[in-house]
Amino acid sequence: MTVERALIVLAVILVAVMVARLQNRGAAVRRRRRAFIGLAPGVIVFASRSCDQCEAIESMVTDIVGPGGYEIFWWDEVPGVFDSNDIDHVPAIARVEDDGAGWVAVGVPSALRLRRWIGSA
Repeated sequence: MTVERALIVLAVILVAVMVARLQNRGAAVRRRRRAFIGLAPGVIVFASRSCDQCEAIESMVTDIVGPGGYEIFWWDEVPGVFDSNDIDHVPAIARVEDDGAGWVAVGVPSALRLRRWIGSA
């Protein structure tokens, strides 16, 4: 393989990686464990009325756990809940366990990933 051909292959691979990263931009790609303050156990959505993606997350969570199967906090109405729990991006989804520990994910995960996360302890 010539040097020119190797450089072309490398450039194509780099472009493919960049496109894949751009397509996943804003998606929740991982959860992080943490403790929560003053939140009841269960699935919680953190959202804002000015967030384009928040409506999609609310719909996804409703499809998974059913209406009323989760709690939603709106930044526009209760910013103190966001501050006390160090939530600085929306949409965010959390699962709080009985001991107040749990996980939070920011962004919009795939429906499959969200279903798996919500179903896991």
